[in-house]
Amino acid sequence: MKPLIDITNLYNSKISILYINNEEYLNEVQKYNSKILKNYLKEYEHTLYLVSHYAKKTEEVNTFIKDLKISFFAIVNYKHSLIENITKEPIIKTIGFHPIVPFLVIPE
Repeated sequence: MKPLIDITNLYNSKISILYINNEEYLNEVQKYNSKILKNYLKEYEHTLYLVSHYAKKTEEVNTFIKDLKISFFAIVNYKHSLIENITKEPIIKTIGFHPIVPFLVIPE
């Protein structure tokens, strides 16, 4: 998170967090993580957006960027299981090859 905080401080930015999930509501672990994230970002203007019904994650991300006039986009890259690698949409590759705004990938 440090690179994002540094950029936020440098440009006096707002942070918009997009969470795309198959479920409509956060589970207990996700709620806990959200609480920690909100606490970590308490000194910064931030908003959390939850998208649960979507066709393609890449389309949701691009719509989010356009609708909220996002000027910089960062994504956390985490290791996927073999099954996830086979079945999940390769968001980082798809967005990375055709970014509509500057794009930062943060390793887990």
